[in-house]
Amino acid sequence: MQAISDVIELMLNEPWLNYSEIPEDVQKRWFEKWAEGFTWPAAESKQIRKSFDYWAGRRYQQLMRDLCGGELQRLKWMSETLKKQLLDRFANDPGFKKHQASSKANRASSKGGCLQTGGFATIPKTRAKMTRSLDRSPTDAEVFRATHTRKRDRSIVEKRVDDLLTEYSANLEQATQQAQEEGDESAATVDLDVVWRQTLSEPCKNRVYGAGGFFASSLCRSGFGGSSTSASSTHTGSAVPEVQNLSQSLQTQGHMLQQHIDEVRTLKDTLAERDARAEEHLKRMEEMQRQMAAFYDPLRPGSSATAGGSGPSTAPPLPPRPPPQHPTPEDDDDYKDV
Repeated sequence: MQAISDVIELMLNEPWLNYSEIPEDVQKRWFEKWAEGFTWPAAESKQIRKSFDYWAGRRYQQLMRDLCGGELQRLKWMSETLKKQLLDRFANDPGFKKHQASSKANRASSKGGCLQTGGFATIPKTRAKMTRSLDRSPTDAEVFRATHTRKRDRSIVEKRVDDLLTEYSANLEQATQQAQEEGDESAATVDLDVVWRQTLSEPCKNRVYGAGGFFASSLCRSGFGGSSTSASSTHTGSAVPEVQNLSQSLQTQGHMLQQHIDEVRTLKDTLAERDARAEEHLKRMEEMQRQMAAFYDPLRPGSSATAGGSGPSTAPPLPPRPPPQHPTPEDDDDYKDV
């Protein structure tokens, strides 16, 4: 996503209101610029281009929201001329004005909508982030509150959210009192997620407001749905706890799998370092062996250095034994005198 944002910031030079307005040749140049930093098999180019157009469209939509919402500190890279041209188009474009009026009417409707502040982050990703920050698994109500609270002033995005949270607090207090009256010493026996699901309203257009991001009709139709807790499923009864428990179990297994992957990578790096040290030690030993052989070979008996020649040599012959000497008469006389 950051690479796509960099391409848009670098190559945007016309006041297009949305990504679909951008000419095909311009979109192609953006894609080619983005693709310079990546490689993939040629057979997957079509699918990758499709994914690029999807994420580039979403990113471009977010940039236009920042511009219309006054978040100019996020658009310092955009020239003042281009900002003025875009704002003029938004103010005078008939299609945009019609869409703006329809959205304003929908937000004011008491029938409800799907306002949320999670942005592009999915509910599983938001839940995982909260798990790391809280050092525990968050409840459904906590996830709902986090994705329907503005980051700037911590205010609720719409009255319907405040009404639902108020009703949940009242139901939780009632369930806690009932548990204490039945003899439970701690309110921890109250399942907060069960109280939350009991607080939710009846399905509207095959969805339940605040129940999570699952499609309503069947688990076999499609896996996970949208990213907002507002657009959610009608898996009422026993199906909702089973689906949520399954989702939580999959998230836990995913974290454990990631930990195992990190451990294996660490072990692999350790073994590689150990193998490198062993290889270096073996080379030193072999070099030492060669040096010792070069030192001791000349000292062995029969070696060329000892014999003074270059070929095989034998020990020099011994000198002839002197003949035996017989005593003379003079020697005998000397002996007698002694």
